[in-house]
Amino acid sequence: MRSRISHVAAVVAMLVGVLSCSSSAASEHDQHAQTVRTQATISRQAPAGDDPTVQISGGVIAGTLYVLAGPNVAKEDLYKVSGTFSDAQRITYSAEAGFDDIFGAYGHVILTDGRDVSGRIRLLLTDTNPIQLGPILETYGYSPSLGPGNRFSYAAHVNSEDTVFEATLGHPGSRAVLRSHSTAESSAWSPNGQLAVIVGLGRSAKVVLGVGTSHARMISPYLPGLIDMVGGGPNGLMALQGSGAIGLLQWNGRLRTVDTTWEPDCFSPNGSSLLVTSRDRSRLGVMSLKTGSITPVAHVRGGVFLVAAWTAPPA
Repeated sequence: MRSRISHVAAVVAMLVGVLSCSSSAASEHDQHAQTVRTQATISRQAPAGDDPTVQISGGVIAGTLYVLAGPNVAKEDLYKVSGTFSDAQRITYSAEAGFDDIFGAYGHVILTDGRDVSGRIRLLLTDTNPIQLGPILETYGYSPSLGPGNRFSYAAHVNSEDTVFEATLGHPGSRAVLRSHSTAESSAWSPNGQLAVIVGLGRSAKVVLGVGTSHARMISPYLPGLIDMVGGGPNGLMALQGSGAIGLLQWNGRLRTVDTTWEPDCFSPNGSSLLVTSRDRSRLGVMSLKTGSITPVAHVRGGVFLVAAWTAPPA
């Protein structure tokens, strides 16, 4: 699951700035939180003799997985899995609130750090030893998603509206591309840089394709209970979370559904499979995009899995 849906939509989304993006929306966001973009801090290390209360076990997975797990969904820490889940490395030790979300694509990993202040979006520097938490990209936001060309998107609640922002790594400033009185959190990118956003929940949920462009269009996927979406799949494939089903949505609007109680998490680096989480969040599985079959690969004892980012192995 790529976002935490904290409230229920009441009205159909109001799309503002799809044809053009105003600088005023960005300034509203800047007034809400002053962005810090340069300071890098290392992740918290394990205190001497401190054993994890959360135990992760399982088989082998190709590539590298960065997993958020903890005793409950309000207290998650970061784990790195390279090879077998039973050898998962705990990266952070948080006393209270942990991380809220993580996403990896296009050579980067981005996460939401809620340990000290709610909703700081920052890079994860995966090529350092030890792994470090990188620059703070935004001091207020959630549900980040990475696109090509170092672009990323995130959501923030501004002036009683859910607002989706677009920004570029290494460049200051962001622009609002969608504003809604309904829930608008989950976003996904296509390989050619098009952005999609879910607005609304359940039967009223719509998917806006090409957000922030002059050819934006809204579609209504037939997927009961639609509440979430993850991107990064082959040819821009998006995985939608419904009630008792996962929808695989193409950018031409075609939808294929797989009946399952598992929830979509992230695509594999080669695009052949989808990491999924059991409804009780105690297990991870890998779903074949070709057959729809799911193979359980990991289990957590004494806690839950929240989300994960799946990256290719180092060159």
